[in-house]
Amino acid sequence: MTIRLCTWNVWLNHGPWRERHEAIEATLAGLAPDGVALQEVYDPVDRSGSPLVAIAENLGYELIMGPPPAGFEAPVRNAIMSRLPVTDTDAMLLTDRHEHRYRSVVTATLDHADGPVQVFTTHLEHRYHLGSLRQEQLQEIVGFMADRWPEKDAFPPVLMGDLNAVPDSDEVRRLTGRADPYDAGNNRRRIFLDAWDVAAPGSDGVTWDSANPYLEYPQWPNRRLDYILIGYPSEKPLGRVANIELAGTEPVDGVTPSDHYAVVADLYTAADGRPEDR
Repeated sequence: MTIRLCTWNVWLNHGPWRERHEAIEATLAGLAPDGVALQEVYDPVDRSGSPLVAIAENLGYELIMGPPPAGFEAPVRNAIMSRLPVTDTDAMLLTDRHEHRYRSVVTATLDHADGPVQVFTTHLEHRYHLGSLRQEQLQEIVGFMADRWPEKDAFPPVLMGDLNAVPDSDEVRRLTGRADPYDAGNNRRRIFLDAWDVAAPGSDGVTWDSANPYLEYPQWPNRRLDYILIGYPSEKPLGRVANIELAGTEPVDGVTPSDHYAVVADLYTAADGRPEDR
């Protein structure tokens, strides 16, 4: 059995946002993920006008909103949607270089038939030259996750989101064990398997694509900024990647859903019958 997870930066209320959110809803309806990690969620003061609230209601998802910004008024949050029962949630604002904080990490535990699946979503600093700040933010996230890390024989935690960093950046290399891992406290080190590298090695998986009509500067290089990362180690085969692909790459009724493409993956929640899994 598998669980289908999706991560998507949905670009606030930029561009033709009402039509975009209709396209986002149609895309998610076709994908039918069990859990969705969302970044740049437009969250107006009048929650009844929130497009994400409407999407969750229309598709039958429970909606977990991240913390509101600190220090300024901005209708932006991270969020998780789940069509599985949710048994636990938590969130934390992340370090920033000014008083206006809105970057966060949000977690929810999804009650899957094979056992609980703990998912996390985040959205890191976007400026190219602030990789050191992204590392500070990831250090906080790893500590946040380490305090909630499941037992070794349980499904591993899954970190999803827009990291605003490419796979060979210092910040991501530390996450995936290609450089000194982040310190989770008490001499603990936590690393993650990059689901794209595991399931689609050699392919680009570009989520920030110059072909996207919303990119203001199409000369920027194509990059993979959006990730599904599985905590390691875990008991085989829990969390192994059955499939991964991009989504939201095509217009819906002529409307491209977002400036980022989504990533969707199917992860094994139990043995799939292969001899090495027994």
